[in-house]
Amino acid sequence: MLKTIAAGLGLGLVGFLIALFTMGAGHGTNVPGFVVVPWMMLLMMAGAGALPGLLAACAQFTIYIVCLIP
Repeated sequence: MLKTIAAGLGLGLVGFLIALFTMGAGHGTNVPGFVVVPWMMLLMMAGAGALPGLLAACAQFTIYIVCLIP
C-alpha cells in the first residue's frame, strides 16, 4: 500500500509539473494539463491556489492506482 501511495504521489507531482510548465505563466496552453490532471485543472479554473491543485493531482493518481490494482 505504501508503494501505491508513493507511486501516486510521484505521478501526481509529475503531472502537476507538466501542467505548470505547459501553461507558461499564462502564455502557453492548458490542454496538456487538462489531459494529464483534469481534477487539478478544474480546481485552478475555480480559483483555488497551487497547493490544493498539487494535492488534487497527487490524490488523483493515487486513487487511479488503487482502483487499478485489485
